[in-house]
Amino acid sequence: KPAEFDGILQQTLMFLNSILLQHHSNQIAVIASHPAKSKMIFPASPCLKAKMEQEIKELAAKKNKTGDEAEKSRKLRRKELKAELAHLANPMRVIVQELAALAKIPPPSGNPKKSR
Repeated sequence: KPAEFDGILQQTLMFLNSILLQHHSNQIAVIASHPAKSKMIFPASPCLKAKMEQEIKELAAKKNKTGDEAEKSRKLRRKELKAELAHLANPMRVIVQELAALAKIPPPSGNPKKSR
């Protein structure tokens, strides 16, 4: 089954890429659905990006008042945040990772709830 999922995922990503390549103004949104959870996996929330950018600015503005260890910690956090922002800029990587994480969630046990 993992090979099947990989094949479907590759074909879906090629389709999404073809949509994006047809015109520079084309956009996509990807919503993943699982019996236990649904999630909008692309695009990332603008609020999330803004919060990350704000945190990077705040960390850069802080002066080294508490010692060398705190400065190392701030630099590491800034580096992590910048890497996450760069990651969010690559839609195909985000989609692949989010879908793979969702595929690992076990299905809910018991009888499914009936909708009204």
